[in-house]
Amino acid sequence: MHPSVMTRSLYVSSKDRQAEVAQRRKEREDRMNKEREERIRLARERAQRALERKEEGLKVKATKNKQQEQERLKEIQRKRAENERKQLEKKKLSIFFLN
Repeated sequence: MHPSVMTRSLYVSSKDRQAEVAQRRKEREDRMNKEREERIRLARERAQRALERKEEGLKVKATKNKQQEQERLKEIQRKRAENERKQLEKKKLSIFFLN
């Protein structure tokens, strides 16, 4: 074989190798980008679920606080009514004994 043909064959082969290496590099970069995007997507989903759980927890806490406040107000009203009833009984008794 003539040396120039051999050189040319090696040169083409070298170009092919370079193209193959570049192709593999691009495929690897594409795969890594997809994996990174997938990890980012999953992290966003986890963060969204955590935020939703936190908001739900705050709603539950607010509801519990509201219930406790209502129970406290009912207890206060009950005690007031009881005190008023006792005051009325005392008045009735004092009126009864005065007569």
